[in-house]
Amino acid sequence: MKLRKLGTTSVSGKFPTLYETDTGDIVVQGYRLVDAEALAQLENVLPNEAAVVVPRELMVRFAPKDNGVREYVSDDEFTDLFRAYRYTAWRLETRSWYGNVGEDKPFQEWLAGKDPGIEWLKPWLTMVREELAKGKRMERVRIVDDPPSDYLRWELRATP
Repeated sequence: MKLRKLGTTSVSGKFPTLYETDTGDIVVQGYRLVDAEALAQLENVLPNEAAVVVPRELMVRFAPKDNGVREYVSDDEFTDLFRAYRYTAWRLETRSWYGNVGEDKPFQEWLAGKDPGIEWLKPWLTMVREELAKGKRMERVRIVDDPPSDYLRWELRATP
């Protein structure tokens, strides 16, 4: 079974975390529920099952929104889209969180008050420069919540 990290709300970036399996199932990593009163309220728990506790925000941010279509674009496929267009690429960003695994470490560092720099972003910036030098245009519109989520505040700082 292969796992794809969907995202985490942890400042350390370790847990709680949400994953998707290669079969489309969801794996939740969190603290094991140990409260005896709460455990007694669970129904039909099998011997190989465990209940974990995760922040509601983890599910709101990263749980798949089932619209009947499950198609994920890898980082490489996403970059390839920006290399393949001929004239103008336009992107509408509407989500409060994107949960890009490549951005997870710098985002977690920023949440912890550290400056993650932009080294992690340089491959993307290099590709953008190369495509713009060919006379192509790239444009983006972001819908920003009020107040903006931590991710949007970080994204606006990292990619103005």
